[in-house]
Amino acid sequence: TPEPKAPPKKIVRIVTEQIIQQEKKRITIRNVSVNDRHYIYKREEYKWGGIFYYKDNVFVSEPTFEHETEP
Repeated sequence: TPEPKAPPKKIVRIVTEQIIQQEKKRITIRNVSVNDRHYIYKREEYKWGGIFYYKDNVFVSEPTFEHETEP
């Protein structure tokens, strides 16, 4: 007889946010934990208008940042 299948593992997702205001830029840091994996996302908004997004210090697009850090 085949072995019974294990129940699907529940996905636990936790997102926390911290905002740091500096003289020339605002940094939004989102810590994302999915089960036992942890990622650090950053959005850097400069007063001159530039906005940059990072995942674990690697450049990512705005849609990637928004999608992967939503609660």
